[in-house]
Amino acid sequence: MPLLDNAQPPGIVCSVLEEPSGSGVRFRGRVNGPEDMTGTYTFQISKTGPAGSSTINQAGKVAAPANTETFLGSTTLSVEPGASYTVRLTIDVNGAIHTCASSKGDRQ
Repeated sequence: MPLLDNAQPPGIVCSVLEEPSGSGVRFRGRVNGPEDMTGTYTFQISKTGPAGSSTINQAGKVAAPANTETFLGSTTLSVEPGASYTVRLTIDVNGAIHTCASSKGDRQ
């Protein structure tokens, strides 16, 4: 008798990409899902360190085709040794909130 796989397909997946860029870091939000999606997003980056603090807020509309990586928000931030940062991507698709975050402390 064959086994049936009743597992649901994965839902919306979001992530924060961090790419070294000179003495800083480039941050990008990324979303992917099994169905076309529309909605809104906020992308928030906060940094504190010996050189001071910085907060960046970005927001916009989401229009992402099914099964396709879509990038939301992008910024490059200087992150000196001893600095720490937090990044949060929040996506609202049809009233369902999806959040992903990243943080680092004391960059070496």
